[in-house]
Amino acid sequence: MSPFHILAVLTWLSMAVSADDPPPNCERSCGDVEIPYPFGLEPACALPGFNLTCNTTGHGKPYFNDVEVLGISLLEGQVRMRMDISNYCYNSSSGEMNGTSWELDLRDTSFRLSDSGNKFTAIGCETLAYLDVDGKLTTGCVATCQAEDLVTLTDGVCSGIGCCQTAIPKGLQYYAVLFDSGFNTTEIYNMSRCSYAALVEASSFNFSKNYSTSSSFTDHYGGQAPLLVDWAIGNETCKVAQEKTNYTCISKHSECVDSLNGPGYICNCSKGFHGNPYLKPNDPGSCQDIDECKEPNKYPCYGKCRNKHGGYNCTCPFGTRGNAYIGPCDKGLAIGLCASVLVALTFLLGIEWIKYKHRIKRQDLMQKRGEPHGDVKSTNILLNNNFIAKISDFGCSKIRAADGHDDVVKGTIGYLDPEYLVKFQLTDKSDVYSFGVVLLELLTRRTPLSKQKVSLASVFQEAMKEGMFLELIDTEILHENNVGLIGDLARLAYQCLAMTSESRPTMSRIAEELRRIEKQVQQHRGVLTSISSFSLSASSAADTSEHFTGETNGYDSLRRVAAMSIEFAR
Repeated sequence: MSPFHILAVLTWLSMAVSADDPPPNCERSCGDVEIPYPFGLEPACALPGFNLTCNTTGHGKPYFNDVEVLGISLLEGQVRMRMDISNYCYNSSSGEMNGTSWELDLRDTSFRLSDSGNKFTAIGCETLAYLDVDGKLTTGCVATCQAEDLVTLTDGVCSGIGCCQTAIPKGLQYYAVLFDSGFNTTEIYNMSRCSYAALVEASSFNFSKNYSTSSSFTDHYGGQAPLLVDWAIGNETCKVAQEKTNYTCISKHSECVDSLNGPGYICNCSKGFHGNPYLKPNDPGSCQDIDECKEPNKYPCYGKCRNKHGGYNCTCPFGTRGNAYIGPCDKGLAIGLCASVLVALTFLLGIEWIKYKHRIKRQDLMQKRGEPHGDVKSTNILLNNNFIAKISDFGCSKIRAADGHDDVVKGTIGYLDPEYLVKFQLTDKSDVYSFGVVLLELLTRRTPLSKQKVSLASVFQEAMKEGMFLELIDTEILHENNVGLIGDLARLAYQCLAMTSESRPTMSRIAEELRRIEKQVQQHRGVLTSISSFSLSASSAADTSEHFTGETNGYDSLRRVAAMSIEFAR
């Protein structure tokens, strides 16, 4: 291998190491200016081409070559620098025009003059200034004014009278200022002696009417106006750079952004994260989750704020509606989620009342026909626009053979009393269990069984034991103002879901508890709509996809029970 190739390999290795492994003891500030990686004050602490120097004289100032650095933005991929203001003035001693023209050369670097953040600015009453790029006059700006114009000059207005601004092309890495000698102040030096021109950061420039007739413009900036410089890593797009070993977006939650001002790319933290995307994931300064709830001015929330990994949830308080991300929640439009929950629960009590009546009226038929006890579930509950409840289908949960000996149960997995799998009997307390599952659905907005066939009831019972049940509650109804109400309903559900029927409350006890809760809500939330009567209709037609229908045809009872148990276990 030739010496040239050896040198090339060593250079590549040094770049690869420095791209993702800056030394931990690097100095990261100079004076009041932070110096984040990939920039550094020593070659080992910076990516190649991003090394700065710190002039420790006085307060300390960082420099790129001989240009002062005012600040570095990783997010925008920009550096604020200071550049001398060029001038062209009448010399009363010689009777001629004399001037000083400055240039800035960023060629062969990773920096480009920002076309979006800078304006080429000319100041004076007889001024024609050019932006010279490699001997070519690419941009010019004319500023003129007469004696009578001086009284009409307005602060903040740069429109050609006394002041002119114009845009610059993209990808510019060099500029020099030239003044047209045909425009000079020889005849108006007693009114306006000098002309000025510079590339200036647009957001920091605010025209003052005395700029055109005095040295106030250059005095305001101390002879050096701020300008913005875009920077980028390398000269490849993100798509190409991501395949290279020296790719610099190495933080876990970082993303690559193509430069908008020439070739190369920069790295940003992903949405919901902040920090330095050029540092390794285990570095505390790399991209970390933002707790948006602690920064309400930046991340507004007019309701209940909850931080999450990479973002935040903002919901309206219980009993209100609206988009809490953009404005206050509207209490006047609230239908009352609590009222809806209680209405639904009261409706379920109506189901039990109907079933009780059916038992009384059909007691003589129970030995000949099926009796509906054991299919309480949310799909059998219908609510119209006014939250009036109707029963759509009792189903055929329990079918008794004509001889009165064989019982066949067809229930819905997730709602079915687990005690049935042990004793093979359905009781009133079995419906209490199903009622508890429906109550859980209302509180959590989750299905009784997940896609992975995990029981909501078992997850809830475990969470109750560990005191973590609030993590399961639907965020739209969970608010500090109604935690007590949620706790009461959760405890009621927990009692209904007891594994043994003896430990479960009766439906009359549940009704009494719900009435107590409803009174509390009325006292704290205002009058809620309560349903005292029901529009009920029961369909005799069974849904064959959910229920077993027909006669037993002599099947052995024990076989039937065993088969059903296996099916439920699946």
